[in-house]
Amino acid sequence: MRASRSSEVLVLATVSRVIGFHVLPLHAEAMHLFLAHGIHLTEHRTGVLIFASVAERYAEIIADSGINAKVQPEAWSKAIAAMISAIKDGHPGDGFVAAIELCGAELARHFPPGALNRD
Repeated sequence: MRASRSSEVLVLATVSRVIGFHVLPLHAEAMHLFLAHGIHLTEHRTGVLIFASVAERYAEIIADSGINAKVQPEAWSKAIAAMISAIKDGHPGDGFVAAIELCGAELARHFPPGALNRD
């Protein structure tokens, strides 16, 4: 698990390697991680969780309310498709890189570098 924190935007990318029985459905597990890592605590509510479960070939992107106010959930579909494809091909790392690049491009449209991120 890796977290990257700038002055305003927090992105956490995580892979679940649990196989078989899940106590929580995968969406609930992703939401738990979103809250547990404080992704929702950025000043302008601009946190993003990129979640994948390798065993289930499942991926989800959860954005905080500051992002959801400007970006429709459908905007993440290409990033999800890239992740799932790479996971199926046995290259989850490549899937994360592609998803992060696609998410970054979408976020830059709505949150230009320097507007919120002073770094």
